[in-house]
Amino acid sequence: MDENGFPGKLIRLTRMTMDGARCCVKISGAESDSFPSLGGLRQGDGISCLCFNVVLEGVMRRAGFNMRGTIFSKSNQFCYADDMDIVGRTLKAVADAYTGLKREAEKVGLRVNVAKTKYLLAGGTESLRARIGPCVTIDGDEFEVVEEFVYLGSLVTSDNSCSREIRRRIIAGSRAYFGLHKSLRSRKFSLHTKCSIYKSLIRPVVLYGHETWTMLEEDLRALSVFERRVLRTIFGGVFGNDGWRRRMNHELAQLYNEPSIRKVAKAGRLQWAGHVARMPERPEQLSQRNQRINPAKLVFVSEPVGTRRRGVQRARWVDQVENDLERVGAPQNWRQAAMDRACWRRIVQQAKLMV
Repeated sequence: MDENGFPGKLIRLTRMTMDGARCCVKISGAESDSFPSLGGLRQGDGISCLCFNVVLEGVMRRAGFNMRGTIFSKSNQFCYADDMDIVGRTLKAVADAYTGLKREAEKVGLRVNVAKTKYLLAGGTESLRARIGPCVTIDGDEFEVVEEFVYLGSLVTSDNSCSREIRRRIIAGSRAYFGLHKSLRSRKFSLHTKCSIYKSLIRPVVLYGHETWTMLEEDLRALSVFERRVLRTIFGGVFGNDGWRRRMNHELAQLYNEPSIRKVAKAGRLQWAGHVARMPERPEQLSQRNQRINPAKLVFVSEPVGTRRRGVQRARWVDQVENDLERVGAPQNWRQAAMDRACWRRIVQQAKLMV
């Protein structure tokens, strides 16, 4: 490691690959004359991702980012490629993390895209939102205050509600459904093939990230309505004495003869709960290949600070998981039962038929 926190050998290798690089353009099988490339590594270069990760890791270390702990004790940073999410309990904590990251990144030539960066206040009161205003300024950069934004395909909202995300996933599933509408109505495919198309190409679009959803009854109804619309396209109508009519809900369930989308969503949530319960909780339980406790496990075992709001309380994710487990007759100490993978797999399969 050099004085900046970078592996010196890898940096020298990167510089060597950039020296004397030449490119050419290929059109209709014919290549142009080569020309020197002076702009560094191009997008798609095999080594570009590795170099970026090495540089960003050094920036985060020198900026003082601590990857251990949870949001309850410190600011958190979530990174996927060049998409970074800084989470803090106060505006000052977020500002300090951003300022350190920005200044260290500028030293190595990385710049923050201010136009694409947004600020969101999660769970704040209306008076607090009004004081913040439409924009916040951090280290001379002005960021728009938004009520929601999409991060890694999921919608993050200021009120921490999953309903808008579920509606958004249903809209995305509707686009996939209309794209395959002709195939679902075609007589060239069997009903089994059409159902397979729905389960493999349409339903996964709707259920993206469903393992972490906290679903209201109206959300479950919306999922069921979407699925029945697809199934009515697959199975078609019924011709009777009074002409054609739409199939009723119970007729669709008999013809489909598979767990409904709401049951699949609940079973997936139970499967993820068991997976999180099996994650190591203490440092001595970590293997040599995994030296950090998973953030999902840290949040799962942490106790939130503060008080809940007045009135009827929102259902929590773990509350809905425990309610579903109670319906299927799972052991009361379900976290211990989840350690047995075979036993937990049977519970998840049973949940697809009962919850």
